[in-house]
Amino acid sequence: YDKLEGQSKDGSYIAYLNKKVGVIDCDGKEIIPFEYVYMKKWLQPFGDQKGFYVVTKKQQTVFGMDENKKEVINDWGVINEYNKTIIPLEYGYVRVIDSNLIVARKDRDTILHFFSNKGKLLFKESGNAVMTGFDKNTIQISRRKKQDKMMYKSGKEILPKDYGFCF
Repeated sequence: YDKLEGQSKDGSYIAYLNKKVGVIDCDGKEIIPFEYVYMKKWLQPFGDQKGFYVVTKKQQTVFGMDENKKEVINDWGVINEYNKTIIPLEYGYVRVIDSNLIVARKDRDTILHFFSNKGKLLFKESGNAVMTGFDKNTIQISRRKKQDKMMYKSGKEILPKDYGFCF
């Protein structure tokens, strides 16, 4: 292998071989085939991805400073430890919030799609990124040119819009 990345609790490693990435166990047995170009089991701000991997099969390009010339790349998705696709590889932003909630957004879109751990669409909400909220049941959605929004992980608003700001 060209490189091994951190052993997980189950004893598996993310392994790199000939510019491809997959997952092997401690004996070198292939668990997830070497068909991905990029794979992460650890993403900020949520840490451990709860048995999920954020992956892409396309080589990423380095973009220049000119935002108007940025290529739109919607080729990220989520697989589980059995190589089952949970979220199709068609998003520009993907985060595993916890073991029951995954969020994805198309590049240059402002609609976040919230999925269950089985890939079922639960709800949609406008925003650009998602962070943990003030407790384990809430999320904070950042939105450009608008105030951030706090929601329950179920998709229900914490305070309806007509109540104004909450400090």
